Amino acid sequence: MFVVKHVQESIFVQALRIKARLGDCQFVRLPLDTVAEERTIIYEHMTDTLFNLVSCYSLALNQCKQILHVVLQGLHEMHSRNVVHADLKPNNVLVDFSVGEDGNVSITRIKIADVDDAVILRQRQAIATTVGNVWWRSPEAQLGTRIRAPTDIFSFGLVPILLIPEHALVPDVDKEYQVLDRTMEYFGPFPPSLKEKASGVQRQVLAIIEDAFTGPEMFTLLQGWSKDHLPESAVGMRLDLLEDHGFKRIMSKAMKMEPAERATVDELLADPWWEDRGGAYRSA
Repeated sequence: MFVVKHVQESIFVQALRIKARLGDCQFVRLPLDTVAEERTIIYEHMTDTLFNLVSCYSLALNQCKQILHVVLQGLHEMHSRNVVHADLKPNNVLVDFSVGEDGNVSITRIKIADVDDAVILRQRQAIATTVGNVWWRSPEAQLGTRIRAPTDIFSFGLVPILLIPEHALVPDVDKEYQVLDRTMEYFGPFPPSLKEKASGVQRQVLAIIEDAFTGPEMFTLLQGWSKDHLPESAVGMRLDLLEDHGFKRIMSKAMKMEPAERATVDELLADPWWEDRGGAYRSA
């Protein structure tokens, strides 16, 4: 089975550029073929998105780890070629899987998708633009500043949130200022390096949000989360992840508000948490 997409000319041209740059990547879904005169892109079909998978079925901890590890491998393939996805989210992670009579999910393949709008950067280059879905943006993407590889790392750190039952940590909000508020609640204040590049209106909004936090523990940081100490909105969080020190270590490395302080994809892949993730999924 195949997926056929008819796209605008600019997207078609960018898709060809991305395929030329990432042509040998194993963990990124790239076009199988194109029809230039019709601006049509043909992809291989995969069972469903990660978003839909976890909305319908419960995954074992080792399956969660496998999915996250493959996503990191895909990001490694992209970042090593100076490509930033810029819209990483559970809807853009595709999974081949089947469900047995006992209801257990068997996963066979995972790939990052929707790279047609990815950004090709020159060495040390950053772009200033608002990219990605409002729920899954990094702090700098929310403000439209300094889009580079660390932008994908923060978005990667948000993906495990969906692996928690009932989407416990995904806020029921769709306004940018509400997402900014929730970002600070979980991960801390916006650093000066981002504030100084924000617009006047954005700085006013950030000041209002920060003024709403009071007391010595004004931000509930992920490193301190436990079943007895959770942000008010985090109800029903999956305890095997919540109390897994390796998971919290990975998240704390990825979820730095200052982009320059986030771990690189290679540093995350080198963490020992991945060592007991089980067998590898196929890439082709």
